[in-house]
Amino acid sequence: MGLGRWCHEFMETITSDQIKHNSLTAFLEQASDKWDRGEAEHGGKITDRDCLLELEQEVIDAWFYVRGERIRRADREQYIHELEAEVHRLKQLVDGYEAHVAIP
Repeated sequence: MGLGRWCHEFMETITSDQIKHNSLTAFLEQASDKWDRGEAEHGGKITDRDCLLELEQEVIDAWFYVRGERIRRADREQYIHELEAEVHRLKQLVDGYEAHVAIP
């Protein structure tokens, strides 16, 4: 089974509870590390900082992350489309060759 087919089957069989559990587990692991890095970087207690200003900056970053991901996915989808067209072209060549040559 190819990776694409495996991924599709996985997405079809994973339950909502499994998604929730995996998501919360990943969040807890990443949030703790992120907190520690942020505390080391900024120093002091979080309540001593202008968190609204920092949050505004994070929202701006998030916007650019989203836009960058959209561009990356569009590029990947175009590349996949080109590969699928090439596979189709090559299959037609093979089919044409097999129609004219007797394969033992």
